[in-house]
Amino acid sequence: EGWVICEERLLSGSLDQLVLDEVGLAIQLGYLNESDLINTLERRPGAMDVILTGPAIPSRVIGMADQVTELRSGN
Repeated sequence: EGWVICEERLLSGSLDQLVLDEVGLAIQLGYLNESDLINTLERRPGAMDVILTGPAIPSRVIGMADQVTELRSGN
């Protein structure tokens, strides 16, 4: 359900920026299909920035993002 809302927002052009938090984990756990995400990112309006966060983002998806963030412990 969460992806359906994100996909609608990505394609609508109603936002300037969208953060997809832990998207790699969602793909890894089978909640989100990598090809579906890539397809949607390819169809988003050019003015929309997409920020992806998380440690397990597939390289094909990283190339589609405007910004990728991975938080790491300082230990």
